[in-house]
Amino acid sequence: MLIQYSKNKNNIIFLKLASQTIFDKNNDFFESFSNCIDKIEKEDNISGIVLNLQNNKSINSYEVKKIFEEKKPIDCFKEVELEKSILRRFETLDFPKVAILDGSVFNLIFELALCCNYRIALNDNSQKLGFTHINLGLMPGKGGLVRLTREIGIEQTLDFLLFEKSSNVKSLVEKGVLQNSAESLDELTSLAEIFINESQKYNQPWDVKDYKIPGGASYQNDNPSIIANYSKKIFRKNLRNFPVYEAIISTVTEGASLSFDSASKIESRYYVELFTGNVSKNLVSAHFIQKGKINSGYFRPKNQFKNEFTKIGVLGSGLMGHGIAYVSAMADIEVVLIDTSKDNLDKGLKRIKNILSFNVEKGLIEKELADDIFSKVNPSRDYSQIMDCDLIIEAVFEERDIKAKVIKESEKHMKKSAIFASNTSTISINELNHFSSNPENFIGIHFFSPVDRMELVEIIKTKKTSVETLSYVFDFIRKINKTPIIVNDSPGFYTTRVFEKYTCEGLALLYEGYPAHLIESISKNVGFPIGPLAVLDEINIELALKIRKEIGSNLYSQKSENHAEPWDEVLNFMVNKAKRGGRSSGSGFYEYPKSERKYLWPDLHNHFVIQFNKPDQQLLIDRLLFVQALETVRCYEESVIHSFDEANIGSIYGWGFPAFRGGTLQFINDYGLVKFKKRALELASKYGERYKPPKIIDRMIESDEIFN
Repeated sequence: MLIQYSKNKNNIIFLKLASQTIFDKNNDFFESFSNCIDKIEKEDNISGIVLNLQNNKSINSYEVKKIFEEKKPIDCFKEVELEKSILRRFETLDFPKVAILDGSVFNLIFELALCCNYRIALNDNSQKLGFTHINLGLMPGKGGLVRLTREIGIEQTLDFLLFEKSSNVKSLVEKGVLQNSAESLDELTSLAEIFINESQKYNQPWDVKDYKIPGGASYQNDNPSIIANYSKKIFRKNLRNFPVYEAIISTVTEGASLSFDSASKIESRYYVELFTGNVSKNLVSAHFIQKGKINSGYFRPKNQFKNEFTKIGVLGSGLMGHGIAYVSAMADIEVVLIDTSKDNLDKGLKRIKNILSFNVEKGLIEKELADDIFSKVNPSRDYSQIMDCDLIIEAVFEERDIKAKVIKESEKHMKKSAIFASNTSTISINELNHFSSNPENFIGIHFFSPVDRMELVEIIKTKKTSVETLSYVFDFIRKINKTPIIVNDSPGFYTTRVFEKYTCEGLALLYEGYPAHLIESISKNVGFPIGPLAVLDEINIELALKIRKEIGSNLYSQKSENHAEPWDEVLNFMVNKAKRGGRSSGSGFYEYPKSERKYLWPDLHNHFVIQFNKPDQQLLIDRLLFVQALETVRCYEESVIHSFDEANIGSIYGWGFPAFRGGTLQFINDYGLVKFKKRALELASKYGERYKPPKIIDRMIESDEIFN
């Protein structure tokens, strides 16, 4: 049975969702739930119902699995309304209904809980409840939004759904979403039975005559201004490209002034618009399907045993090294942190301690656990301490000669079977491999900064890298809870190479005379987390110039040494003439006053004179998006990146390509290959070869293919 059905001696019916594996075999939840209701309606002398709800990924992914079914909006609407009618049947049964929430409960399961009169949960700080599918572009669509609004009012509903999405038990009790909590499942069951025995309440508040929503309808009291403020907040947080947020506001606003049934239909309408739209499909595909495919090991070498990890070595305790050491210790791996400088070691350890202290303050981990994690990092200035490590990760300064020296010194102390991984964003792994006496065990790893927060890791293999080494490093990346993509060695690899196109295009626009503030604002409006000028300040303009030289000298060596691209002109000016190296040096494209927000350097327009006061904004959008998509296609064509999935996930998690567009290759799919080629050729005729479509586009159009 999909739903376990039992009745005790007090005539209380207990419904418990079956295990995930059972639902995996037959995921028709609503049919099963409807059958339970049929059975309940035939029972005599029922005192009440206890609905035992646990985290079940199969039910949580019910909508996700169906989102790619080809259905007309009207058919989808009818299906949603049918499913909602089943929950409504349960909600209006003539006896008390209690939901026991045992563990973290999300989405459809949480909507089930809201159908009950009394909701109680296990008092566990790690337990979260709410609607995580909002992050995938979907809103509650089985009556959950309508019920929540009527339970806690407009303001609390909007605040929870727009910004929290999920919360702990204590917070939800305070909000009134839950009525109580307990320390054990037995206690929860006891509280449920007490409620049923002592109260014959079975109608939801909104089904009682003269019911009023807490805080009033959308047109009453301060609600008009509250609703307007939430709309402004969505705009300020740059969430305008995610229609789910506007849909939530609209559903709450419109539904709060209507009857439950009318409000429910409005919810269905907005839900179907999201469910059948490209944004939710792209978000689900990227965050749920493609990322899951990568993390499951689909692109990992086949027929290789799973590796275990006990001790690794990290060389260098700076910006990257301390982060790698931290995430490894978090994964219960002992770390030897090597640095030739005691001062650098002390700074690295302090950074690790600061991260742990922050997590303790936020209640994310207990202090005892933080202390245990910190104890796993063993600092040393002695390379001999790595002799019993199975994996050595080099994270020293981004200089070829320095890395070569570290490789040679390490191999004096490493055991023969140990794997050496070089962390770099630009330096050729094939070149570094020449300094190794064991090239089969040599590989590149590109972590992103800050390591503790950035989820993606690029694994760079060479022609000599063994499948055993690749498998080992893949397993390590998954062990530390990161998402790995596998790429071939190439100037800039995949992520740095394509991301550079974004920053360079921003510089080209500045050079051509587009206002700096417009370049930055359009970039964020398009969906990038930060504008190209701001991000160059963050990574350091001097470093960007160095990356340009590193990538350019290898990737575009056919060009004359005297040829200067517009972005090179801007970078050279900022570093060599203006002496503005970026945020770390105190000034760059932006000014960084100590007690104020950063602002664009006022003198910038004197050096790069504004030529376009009323530019074609769509043109700027196309240039920023197309230049990245085209470079991704080149990487795909050259086998730098191997798969559609890794290309998309790398673009989203690597440098922040807009997730709602599904990644760089999915952006082309949605645009349409024929239209994409036509627009690329238009851009190429005006702005240069970087917009010329690669030949693979023609081949795909001829064979009626898409990227997949």
